[in-house]
Amino acid sequence: MIVTMKKVSLVVLNSGKEASLRKLKRLGVVHLEKLTGAGEKLKNLEEKRAFLEKSLYTLPDIQKDTPAHDYVGLEESLKAAEKIDNLASELAGIRDRNTFYNKELERVSVFGEFDPAEIAALGEKGIKVLLYQISKDDMESFPMDNAFILARTKVGMTLAYVARGSEKLPENLPVEIPELSPFEMRTALKNNIDRIAEIEKELQELAGFSVPLKTAMAVMDDEVEFENVYSGMGAEDELAYLTGFCPDDKIDVIKSYSAKNGWALLVKDPEEEEQPPTQLKNNRLVRLIQPLLDILGLVPGYREFDISIWFLFFFTIFFAMIIGDAAYGSIFLVLCVIVTIKIKSLPDGLKLFYILSIATIIWGGVTGSWFGSPTLAALPFFKQFIYEPISNFNPLSGETIKMMCFIIGTVHLVLAHFKAIIKKIPSLLAVADLGWLVMILGLYYLVLNLVIDPDKYPMPPYAVYMIGGGLGLLIIFGQQKKGQNFFKGILMGVAGLFTTFLDSISAFSDIISYIRLYAVGLATLAISQSFNSMAAGVGGGPGIIAAALILLLGHGLNIAMAMLSVVVHGVRLNVLEFSSHLGMEWSGIKYEPFMEASLPAGNAEIRVEETENSI
Repeated sequence: MIVTMKKVSLVVLNSGKEASLRKLKRLGVVHLEKLTGAGEKLKNLEEKRAFLEKSLYTLPDIQKDTPAHDYVGLEESLKAAEKIDNLASELAGIRDRNTFYNKELERVSVFGEFDPAEIAALGEKGIKVLLYQISKDDMESFPMDNAFILARTKVGMTLAYVARGSEKLPENLPVEIPELSPFEMRTALKNNIDRIAEIEKELQELAGFSVPLKTAMAVMDDEVEFENVYSGMGAEDELAYLTGFCPDDKIDVIKSYSAKNGWALLVKDPEEEEQPPTQLKNNRLVRLIQPLLDILGLVPGYREFDISIWFLFFFTIFFAMIIGDAAYGSIFLVLCVIVTIKIKSLPDGLKLFYILSIATIIWGGVTGSWFGSPTLAALPFFKQFIYEPISNFNPLSGETIKMMCFIIGTVHLVLAHFKAIIKKIPSLLAVADLGWLVMILGLYYLVLNLVIDPDKYPMPPYAVYMIGGGLGLLIIFGQQKKGQNFFKGILMGVAGLFTTFLDSISAFSDIISYIRLYAVGLATLAISQSFNSMAAGVGGGPGIIAAALILLLGHGLNIAMAMLSVVVHGVRLNVLEFSSHLGMEWSGIKYEPFMEASLPAGNAEIRVEETENSI
């Protein structure tokens, strides 16, 4: 369920603003309205945080022999970050110089070995030495009296030109002489390569600071947030104030805390136009879907629906039908067990995957899909679980599964409008949702008639009445508003008849869209069978290894594609089709109270001391 929120306003003395904010932060129950701070301190904190992040992403991956470091304080982490940054800057500079030297060596390679310092020394004595690359077209006009040919090519020649005193120089543009000789550049390259190896070794040793750097970033995030609030608070004379939202069941806590600390507190219900944050509070089973919602970034609006239980229920069905293979589900289940043993805990996300794996095994078992193999499905142990009407190897099962998809879709959408009716009662708009509910039930028969078989599933007369009656209820009640004349609402409904008709067509297509569960599941099966056929065609003997690789890579790719399909299709049916019929926009703001940052165990006291004294 969505937790009820109260709007709270706090007023504190300006002189005790920092101390009050730190106490409020430790309390951790108030979600503050967005504040934009300013000032040198905030800028400095943000720069430190960015510096830590830059250093962290500079580090290479930790190797098995890399010594790990514990977080011992912000200053130590900043020193490590500075060392990492210096090494990274030096490394980037060396690589840039190496790139430059390689280009220079390539550019002057045709001139052989020479020393720019000696050429400069001759220039100081009045003897100019210039290097040229002359094309065939310019060879006849070039003065060759003082020229020394170094090399000839098909396109021209390379030469050195010597001039004394004020002798006229050739009009051709000479080659720029590098600062270092080719020998010096090659030596520098060798030394730089050795230094690069040393720096990379040092950075690898520093990779063990990744955890301290992440912890330091959390410390800085915490303090940046604090300073943002501190410098962004409203002020009036000797008072400072801020507003936010607090769960209704925590109001007594904030009241008691305010009285204890001498804060002025105002508590009231949020205004209609305000958007309080959303906090979901569900039982242990329903809460299992929350990790998926967090990954997708889905937060229902405060005044929308909490559909967690329905999302969990239908997503489990969608996942099982899309993956569709009991062997794949068994692989998922084994992976779940391995992860559980390794991490020695059972977080909600892992619990969810257990449920999805078991559901996939059940669906794959009743449809007879074990790696898409008829041979495996025919084994006595597996065969006993097959339900023939939906068996993958029953030519008539396709029609049954399609009908199941349409039944699931109809139930899903009817449920959406039923929830909307309950929420909107006693408003007349609830009758409009009743119209949608009746229309969808009528459209179900139309879908069977048009998509599956018009002879087997003729349109019953009552289905036509349901569609027409539902459309009529939409026209009459769909535009009714509180305080508005009833007949004006009817006229507005008639005026919007075309839009309502298009929405009705959209509802029809929404039911049809659930056939994707059948189509994607069928595609997963077909790909499995294709790879099985490829492996079987390789032959025996040495071909067994090739066959095993085909099966391993083929089924691995199929699992990856099926998982992607779950995200694309399984999530979509909940987030778009179901949610749109509920009128949900997922426009919520997640409840994130102003509170102490979550840091690794044992670091809390260090962090508090640092943020208050050392930053």
